[in-house]
Amino acid sequence: IPGMAVASYVLWPGENGAEPSQRLEAMREGIQETEARIFLEQALDRGTLGEVLAKRVQRVLFEHQRETYFITISGTRDEFFSGWQDRSRRLFGVAAEAAAVVGLDVDAAAIAVPVPARGKKRVIVNLRNWTTRPRRWNAESQTPWIVLEKTSGSTRGHDELAVRLDAAGLEPQKTAKGTFTVTDVGSGRVYAVEVTANVSKVLDYISPDALIDRKRFRYIPDVDNVVFNVPVGGEQTREITFVNRSGAELSWKSGVSMPWIKVDSVSGK
Repeated sequence: IPGMAVASYVLWPGENGAEPSQRLEAMREGIQETEARIFLEQALDRGTLGEVLAKRVQRVLFEHQRETYFITISGTRDEFFSGWQDRSRRLFGVAAEAAAVVGLDVDAAAIAVPVPARGKKRVIVNLRNWTTRPRRWNAESQTPWIVLEKTSGSTRGHDELAVRLDAAGLEPQKTAKGTFTVTDVGSGRVYAVEVTANVSKVLDYISPDALIDRKRFRYIPDVDNVVFNVPVGGEQTREITFVNRSGAELSWKSGVSMPWIKVDSVSGK
């Protein structure tokens, strides 16, 4: 099929079919060029560049994308790959100009984290100093359950900022959102990072037949119930599993609604 050779070259088969491949991009560009391109794309998204520089960056990224990834159906290999030195110089040159403007930034504008109910989760965000000199920064949480391990410092190059998410006051099986900010003292620019905490269940029930059902059927008919096949005049015993999904010790107790149901354990931790 005309053009399919091109598509197969720039797309990598993934779990759900053909998809853009970061690995292939890195192979085509080189690791440093990939990092420079991502830095410029983030700077454009955040609006940290001035109007004039932003237009130049957009143009350079467009030409870099077109000349690096677009492959014509006809032509020689030399035509496909020629000029890469010029593309590299152009990309790194405008990245250096953008770095002087940006100064210090944060690698993520938003993060989503699974957090155990009643527990804590520690996550890392990267502070990136794009200049050659140490850069001072301040950090502040606007949400009580987001706790910053450091609220100020100075960094040369890239540095890590540890953030603890405390779900003690968050509702289980719900999503909570909060924000913290990092300020570049030199420029006064403030970077807000939105945090989404996906809080887990406290207690989870696993059906004795769950593994069997998952192997045979997509739909599990015995969720939250147990099936007994008891002969007339007889009895049957089955072992039920409960899992503490929270980040803290859990006290529990059990009870029955009918006199013909008996449980061996009525409470525990």
